[in-house]
Amino acid sequence: MAENFTNDRANNLDDGVFTNLNSSRPAPAFEARDYQQGASHPASRPAPANGHQLYGTVYLDMGHCTSGNPNLTDRSKLDQGFIGPGYTECQMNEQVGTKLMNDLRDAGLRVVPTWDPAHPPAPVSKAEDLARRNKTVNDDLAAHCDDSIYVSLHHDEDASAKGGQCVFVDATRRDQSITLARSMQAAATEVRPRHGTESCINNDTTTQNGKLVGLRGVNAIGVLVEARNVMNPRDAETMPQPKYQEQEARSLATGIKNYFNLQPGVSRPKAACLQQKRAGIAD
Repeated sequence: MAENFTNDRANNLDDGVFTNLNSSRPAPAFEARDYQQGASHPASRPAPANGHQLYGTVYLDMGHCTSGNPNLTDRSKLDQGFIGPGYTECQMNEQVGTKLMNDLRDAGLRVVPTWDPAHPPAPVSKAEDLARRNKTVNDDLAAHCDDSIYVSLHHDEDASAKGGQCVFVDATRRDQSITLARSMQAAATEVRPRHGTESCINNDTTTQNGKLVGLRGVNAIGVLVEARNVMNPRDAETMPQPKYQEQEARSLATGIKNYFNLQPGVSRPKAACLQQKRAGIAD
């Protein structure tokens, strides 16, 4: 489910037709002097397994799992998202997210998770957790401004019981994120039907709180993905199965790789930090 100050359920979403908003530059914005020169492509970038080198950074946020009572030591008592039949959303996000990171790194992309599943951070409140995740992204962007995107991975609990994938974009930056959203949905194994939307691409203003704090708080073009719906019998059955998790991770990776294969500044926007960096230098 979409991560916010409260859990957003898809049945709280509107089906309104969206308008293309001409947004100003993303927030929080950095000045050009905040960026370190020559750090775009770290030397530690792996060689791609398929021989086709992609350059860029993916900030991957695996939803839920890390917020809760600071005194808890049992991770199962932390924010789990939905509770499914024998599994939780947290587990699905972490399992598919780990596979997705491997696929992207095999393609040569640099992947920065907002938290490390091997060494999860101490639990804090939901608001503090979102701020901590966003700081991970924004601090890295300030140090390594390169061709970059942000993807927040979730699984859904949509009472419509329709299967398939939906994505959400920051409504104030829809014009910046729509190409990434379309690429993700074009590669999806199944797109969830939702009346009044293009390929189930939704503005975050349709969520319960009217915005997605994590998505809006990063200085990067990004999307939040609701990959499968636990309320759909087929999705609920296949969601925890390794075969289908691999398939899901591959389709997500394909959408991301197809986006990076588009020419920045021509077929897709340049990274938000690069746009700001150029504007700052020009000033």
